[in-house]
Amino acid sequence: MSHDFPNPQNPHPQAQHHGGAAPHGAADLSALGPHGTPEHYETHQVYEHLPTEPSRPSAQVRLGIKLIYAHAVLIVVHGVVSFYRDTIPTSTTVYAQHGAAAMDVTIGVLYAVITLVLVATNILVGVFYSRGYTWARITAAVLAILGAMNNLLLGLLTLIGVFELFAALSRASDSADPGYIEAYRYATIFVVASAVLYLVGLLLCIIIAVYMFKPQAAAFTTNWGMWRAYQKNPSMYVQIPPAHF
Repeated sequence: MSHDFPNPQNPHPQAQHHGGAAPHGAADLSALGPHGTPEHYETHQVYEHLPTEPSRPSAQVRLGIKLIYAHAVLIVVHGVVSFYRDTIPTSTTVYAQHGAAAMDVTIGVLYAVITLVLVATNILVGVFYSRGYTWARITAAVLAILGAMNNLLLGLLTLIGVFELFAALSRASDSADPGYIEAYRYATIFVVASAVLYLVGLLLCIIIAVYMFKPQAAAFTTNWGMWRAYQKNPSMYVQIPPAHF
């Protein structure tokens, strides 16, 4: 008495009796690979939906882009305030009273160069992030973290300077020289404005860093990366029915 045991190499022994064809109603598994997917998919990127168009930014992603540009504007405003704080005659007169050197044109130019570099970097990162580049999102996050640390440190130092200037202004009120009082008043205004801008910059950098690490931001740049790869080599991408996922 003979028994037909299934052959591991051919799970459908009936197919041998029908010229190699699978019986009626049975799925032909001969083309499937070891993971249940067609063998020719093994060397391709398999997707249920092909990335035929770039991903559109969500509301959170658009807000993150606007925050990066807002940070660039804040850098310009703070650069102008810092320049006048450290270079106007009244302000340098105050610093001279404390033994500090007067700000000269060279340092003023250095302020301008640093401001332009920071602004250009933020705008460049914002533009590339809006086009879905992952490196731009990560760079924006790193710059935001460094900016937050910088604003926190300089903000605390400036806040200390504000209290010192208020004390100096109180002492200057006893002076008979109106120009001396005017100098401290102008210096106090610009130093207070600088402290406020450091606080705003700190909060803005924290928000930007949080937005860059949100899942929507990561999905946005990932989808754009898949779309760019698909545009370069569409033949490497294969779409299969959802049942195979």
